[in-house]
Amino acid sequence: MTTPTALATRDQRRAADPTLSTWVSASAGSGKTKVLRDRVLRLLLEGARPERILCLTFTKAGAAEMANRVATTLAEWASIPDADLQRQLRELIGDDVALTSFKSRARGLFAKVLDAPGGMRVETIHAFCQSLLRRFPLEAGIAPHFRLIEERDSDALLFSAREAMLGSARDGGDPALVASLAHLAERAGEFTSDRVLGDLLGQRARLIALQRRMGGIGGYRQALARLLRLDPDSSRATILAKAVAETAFDGPILRAAVAALLLGSEADIKRADAMAQWLAGTDAERTASFDAYAAVFLTKEGEIRKNLATAKAVKGMVDIKEVLAAEAGRLVAINGQLNALEILADSTALMTLGLDLMERFRGLKALTAALDFDDLILITRDLLARPGIAPWVLYKLDGGIDHVLIDEGQDTSPVQWDILKSLTEELISGKGAESQRNGDKPRSIFAVGDFKQSIFSFQGAEPRAFLDARQHFATRLDREPGKVDTRTPFASIDLNVSFRSSPAILAVVDRVFAGDARDGVLEPGAGPIRHLASRAGAAGLVEVWPLSIPLAGTIPEAWATPAIDTNPTDPITRLAATIAEKIATLIRSHEVLPARGRPIRAGDILVLVRSRNAFVPALVKALKAQSVDVSGIDRLKLLSELAVQDLLAFADFLLLPEDDLNLAALLKSPLIGLDETELFELCISRGRTSLWEELVRAATGSPRLQSAWQLLTDYRARADRLTPYELLADLLSAGGGRKRLFARLGLQVGEAIDELLNLALAFEQNNAPSLQDFRHWLEVSEAEVKRELSDDGGGQVRIMTVHGAKGLQAPIVFVAEQRRQKPNRPGLFWLGSETESSAPEIPIWVARRELDVEVTTRARNDIDRRAQEEENRLLYVALTRAEDRLYVCGWRGEKNTAQASWHDHASDALTEMLLAGTPGGRCGSHDWRNEDGWDGDWLQVTSPQQDNAQDMAAKSGLTLDLALPFQDWALTHADAEPDPPRPLIPSRPSTDTASAQEDGPLLSPLGRDQGFRFQRGLVIHKLFQLLPDLPLPERRDAARHWLQACNRPSGLQAPDAVLDELVGEVMRVLEDPRFAHLFAPESRAEVPIVAELPGKDGRSQIVSGQIDRLLVTATECHIVDFKSNRPPAMQPEQVSKQYLRQLALYRAAIRAIYPKHTVSCYLLWSAEPRLMPIPETALDSYAS
Repeated sequence: MTTPTALATRDQRRAADPTLSTWVSASAGSGKTKVLRDRVLRLLLEGARPERILCLTFTKAGAAEMANRVATTLAEWASIPDADLQRQLRELIGDDVALTSFKSRARGLFAKVLDAPGGMRVETIHAFCQSLLRRFPLEAGIAPHFRLIEERDSDALLFSAREAMLGSARDGGDPALVASLAHLAERAGEFTSDRVLGDLLGQRARLIALQRRMGGIGGYRQALARLLRLDPDSSRATILAKAVAETAFDGPILRAAVAALLLGSEADIKRADAMAQWLAGTDAERTASFDAYAAVFLTKEGEIRKNLATAKAVKGMVDIKEVLAAEAGRLVAINGQLNALEILADSTALMTLGLDLMERFRGLKALTAALDFDDLILITRDLLARPGIAPWVLYKLDGGIDHVLIDEGQDTSPVQWDILKSLTEELISGKGAESQRNGDKPRSIFAVGDFKQSIFSFQGAEPRAFLDARQHFATRLDREPGKVDTRTPFASIDLNVSFRSSPAILAVVDRVFAGDARDGVLEPGAGPIRHLASRAGAAGLVEVWPLSIPLAGTIPEAWATPAIDTNPTDPITRLAATIAEKIATLIRSHEVLPARGRPIRAGDILVLVRSRNAFVPALVKALKAQSVDVSGIDRLKLLSELAVQDLLAFADFLLLPEDDLNLAALLKSPLIGLDETELFELCISRGRTSLWEELVRAATGSPRLQSAWQLLTDYRARADRLTPYELLADLLSAGGGRKRLFARLGLQVGEAIDELLNLALAFEQNNAPSLQDFRHWLEVSEAEVKRELSDDGGGQVRIMTVHGAKGLQAPIVFVAEQRRQKPNRPGLFWLGSETESSAPEIPIWVARRELDVEVTTRARNDIDRRAQEEENRLLYVALTRAEDRLYVCGWRGEKNTAQASWHDHASDALTEMLLAGTPGGRCGSHDWRNEDGWDGDWLQVTSPQQDNAQDMAAKSGLTLDLALPFQDWALTHADAEPDPPRPLIPSRPSTDTASAQEDGPLLSPLGRDQGFRFQRGLVIHKLFQLLPDLPLPERRDAARHWLQACNRPSGLQAPDAVLDELVGEVMRVLEDPRFAHLFAPESRAEVPIVAELPGKDGRSQIVSGQIDRLLVTATECHIVDFKSNRPPAMQPEQVSKQYLRQLALYRAAIRAIYPKHTVSCYLLWSAEPRLMPIPETALDSYAS
């Protein structure tokens, strides 16, 4: 019988086969990253050139991991014994392949990749688009010197565009804009208007397509009216005029119905009176009372009343119910037209503002040559689809790409798929296919993803697009029977063997998604999910706890002031405390994970939540109370952190001391430390005097107030001279702010403080260092920081959202979910034409659900369906993060909901398994009863450990740790620290006399300009440091101004001709595209380094220096040293040994800092200019 591991190996080898173009659907834990790595390795073994392989990943972390895996394997192949190499190649390729030719090739692949121009391209699609636009800026219609801005800078520009739009409307320059803004404000209010405008602009690709197809707002209004089946020239008056006309209804029949109703009940008589009055009126009177007449037949929600006539009325007219129902149906149709008219007006006003805002936003970015991440994708898509230009671009690209590999295909948006289809089309039908017919190496396409794990719809991903792309490539690479076809054959491969989770967990996952949770998880037409376990003998456990629910009397009144301490009977607090206690027990009891053969530790545990809500801080607090190390949440909202709020209150005081409320908060904060009594006495008798003036007056009578006044006064005097970063850093260090914040709020606030300082530095790189602008920038961008948590959490419990945990795993996973009400989704829908499939989708805004018409009702139901399907896929991702143990728990609020929750799906699955039995495992149900009344069924599924832990670790690749005994050295005093050696400075000559004489350059005694020679080098270095931070057009003038300012009697004392020569020499380097990457924003100038390195005699040596230019990528470090020597060395062999020694020390220091990076060293000779790579061998002799 073939084992699951053997099946997985067979499928993985076929997926990695470079002679196939392959589409891989990889279930969670099935080795997707390994397949991607194996595919790259086999391409290289088959002779593919590294620089002609393009691997596109979803995240930067994914790209770095992929590049590191490939580099690590190639480095290992270069040095391991032949027997080990042959074994690894056999595992990679299979037993039926002659490996001799591959062995010699494998040895040289590491050097081949290092020597490849630009290296192997493993990058995100955004990085690829950025490099493409750098290469073809004119063809794309953008500035060659464009800069990429982060999301927070894009948000700030969008806010500025919104302010400009509001200002224009306020000035009345555009009547349509004024009218639309007034309409939107009346219909929705400021908050809803901002939200729906943001939702509209979040679909920029759709908006651009709509604008190109329909032109201005007039074309949009016409298309929307057609979709709503409405005459665009109609109005409420014209619709009602037709509705109340005598010919619009059957008057005699309705009057007969009135007579019958008068014979009925009291309710029937009221209906009859209202109908008779309306039928007897003129057209104008009927129009005025139309709503009252419609209310006889329809509810407030616009639905037909269930009982339009009683049995008594039926006796007077047998078919009265049918007559009244027909009239009610007519009124429903009329209301639908009136609703459609409102939708048309609302949507037109929204689109008027949206298109105006988008144009202003685009203009602001164009002014500063800025592109955001969305621009990279949209402009690249347009470039590769533009007639006349696209063929040229694709031809140039096709000459450099032989193999395209796509990772995380399920998270790729339709616009990104458009790029990939255009990019790969040339490989299929253009020069790529022609090259194969001419006998060149075959070109290939490879994509891997999982429909079940598509969870990033908010970033534009659509699961349907993943399936459409698979069909596209299958069709394009389809081979017609009987015809000779030289293209790479296409194969679709499924990987469903999990190397991650234990059998118990996989059994639960399969059962969960055999029920209602399968909607949106299974591909259309696919059979049930069935995972196979590679870890067949591993112990596993799944528990479902009862929901934590509110207890009687625990829900506070809406207006009540919250207590200082969290209510222990609150469902959130109670669940957080229970989870924390469970985790603490697992760790303190030294319980052993059978599959790993070691005790459980904090880094083994991952807590997953659906969203960052009140549960997260409650759990962090509970874990800290149990003394459990916890890393906190994966995203940090700085503006909600108390320490950050205190620091920003300090900044706000410096900007506006007269703000009494802000100053009161600052005085009470840890930065000042007044208590409530002191603050009350300061405020109570001040009358109309500002709090700041009162503090100035009262400071002389109180030492504490005097200290507060002195601190604030000192910083007010310096605020105009310090940048935001300098101001905050000084307050935190010299001002003692960090110490005070730690004392009051705890050490955990240190991370938020440091991130605020990092944001201040980032702000100053691209903006004027104004404190006011910095505060505005923070408010607009909302200052959210994404924290990169390691796979083991750094030895701490991790708390993450399911989105953030995508791609991660842990031995023990807790899934904690709030059972929520059905969300009230925004009423912005994008609908396609019912008659023209190629027409762009158009947005429809329904301000209130009561306005829904037939098309919007269908759209709303479709959105609800797709949202529920994504919830199911999120559940799949959450459950499949667990390796050994899975705990599912949750809570709900006071109101219950009929919507199925994650907890419901898991509970139903375990209940079914309990009833049916679990082969090879055990199910159980127990009563869960707490003293506070929390009770319910506690469900459990377990599978025993059947294999030896060491064997399991060897087969599955798990790390097996055994606990170490307590060491005697822990009870002895530590030895005294040795005195550190004297620092070694790389840029200075060797202290050894012979070496110094050998290294030192020999200067002619007849040479001129000896006094200026050293100043000249310093000036060039300074210009290389300062100028790259400026826009390219401004650099030359800025260099001249700076040199003129330095050219004083006490400064350079150089003639103008020499200064012009210096500017020219520097600008030749900066304007040379060969060196552009060295001066990109990602690089750093004049980087100070200090490192402790081993010396020749075994003793450590301190190295202290400053690197002229340092560029650090995901996998590489590039060290550049500027040299202005004349003439420059032509070959590395001619370079002064002093320079080589200097670079060798820099290399050793950087390797100590970045041990997993490849470090390269260069000399940039400014006189020519020329970049000289220094070979590794030239530096090795100076390594010690």
